[in-house]
Amino acid sequence: MTASLLALLQISDSAFPSGGFAHSHGLEQLVREGLVKDVDGLEAFVTSVLSLSVATSEACAAYAAAVAASDGDMVAIVATDRALLRTKAAAELRAASLQTGRRLVQETSVHVESPVLRAYARELATDPMLGIYPVAFGVVNAALGAEASDVPAALMLAAANGMLQAAMRLGSVSHRDVQAILHRLRPLIAQLTEEVVAAGAPPRLLAFQPLQEIASMRHTRAEARLFAS
Repeated sequence: MTASLLALLQISDSAFPSGGFAHSHGLEQLVREGLVKDVDGLEAFVTSVLSLSVATSEACAAYAAAVAASDGDMVAIVATDRALLRTKAAAELRAASLQTGRRLVQETSVHVESPVLRAYARELATDPMLGIYPVAFGVVNAALGAEASDVPAALMLAAANGMLQAAMRLGSVSHRDVQAILHRLRPLIAQLTEEVVAAGAPPRLLAFQPLQEIASMRHTRAEARLFAS
């Protein structure tokens, strides 16, 4: 279990080469337009994304994928992958999730011997619209032996940290601000994780975060961009 936990922590780290550092998930545009301009605004945005999108769709899909991967159920994995993709209204957010998810599978399949991970990698090789990040995250963690119930929390913490790290690079907050926000978010992430696990699998995916989606759509037409999304 210790080895599995270490693996979960490793691939959840923002330094893992899945390409997550290149994406702000709409935050760059919100900072540019002055809609997120201080610590309070940033924390409110991250909290809303976690509560109204990540916990209700991405974390549910990651948990379902981890459960299905543990059972070797590739049909359920692919179905969850396609279902989650349909919740992504903004093209940038779809592309970001596919790019990082497929890269996660590529980087881990080199080192991890797992029939289900190999089978999933073959599915990705034949269909460029498969491999959305939360599903890939669930499959990879199952292949590494992580408990499915630990996957949603790790995914949500990684999502929050990714947005906060992007905000820091945009110059709107400090290292201390980021750690303080993460500290305050931990109880919420724990509560949301309990709800995801209690709901079980297959998941009912719901996502409503128009501020993030509209910002991402506007970001595609920005003349200068630090982030890909």
